[in-house]
Amino acid sequence: MATTKIKINNVDISNDVEILDTKIIDKAIGIDLLDVTLSNRNSDWKRWSIEEDDTIELEKDGFKTGVMYVNIIRIYNGRCILKASSLKREHRILNTYTLENTTLNKIAETTAMAVNMQLKAYNLNNFEYERIDCVDESYIGYLTKRGMLEGYNVKVANNKIIMYNVKEFERKRAIEIFDIADFIGEFEISRNNLETYSKCKMYCYPTATNAASGIVEYTDAKVKGGSLITPKVKISSLAEGQRFSKNILEYKNRNYINIYFKVEFKNNLAGSSVVEIKGIGRYSGRYFIEQIQQDMFNNVSYILARKI
Repeated sequence: MATTKIKINNVDISNDVEILDTKIIDKAIGIDLLDVTLSNRNSDWKRWSIEEDDTIELEKDGFKTGVMYVNIIRIYNGRCILKASSLKREHRILNTYTLENTTLNKIAETTAMAVNMQLKAYNLNNFEYERIDCVDESYIGYLTKRGMLEGYNVKVANNKIIMYNVKEFERKRAIEIFDIADFIGEFEISRNNLETYSKCKMYCYPTATNAASGIVEYTDAKVKGGSLITPKVKISSLAEGQRFSKNILEYKNRNYINIYFKVEFKNNLAGSSVVEIKGIGRYSGRYFIEQIQQDMFNNVSYILARKI
């Protein structure tokens, strides 16, 4: 059985520490998380002087966590727990700024420069904006919200900002095909129509460069009996309102059917991967992984996915 390698500040310390447990949460949107439990029988944490904001990386069987940043250190008798994430603490600070005559690509580039990360965008439609205002939000938080309005997911992994069109990724080939016999232990399928919406209504007010105004409505015919949502989002044109209202509805309704299950460790899966599940009756079909927890110590993967 392959052992787990661990690096602190790019130094391999695998031979000097004993790993007791590991859990990596890889998300389709947002920030990845990492928990590592080390033996502290010989005060390993003191020898390596592990501090907050140090980088940490794990690797096993070809699976790599990418660079994470230590946020929390907990020391007990006999063990030390490190909690890390893919975003440094300093980049969670709230900011206020304005950009005029800008584009989606420029907003993404501005964010990447601000947090000192590489931007990796997939088929970004370079929408134009008259003005955007970020008020008391982190750079990543604002880009994530703007991406949602345009139908994109934004995630942070391995010092990269990854921005991708959700619909395009949903159409990708299934990486794995699971049968119910592949599940370990119990699984859970959930349906929730309490937070589904059939219509989105937005208001467009005239601006100095756009005299058009009125109410923008978008209806999702697939949702029966859903509620009306009226998000407080500034729009500068009726066309922009149509895009936003459609994407807001799709975002709100995408988790109508979810499945949670455990399988043997799968190093080829990540948040945003597509899998196919068979043998569960009417719920069989293609699923989009919203979150996968990789337990490298016990060689299992916990998958939370939504039906496409």
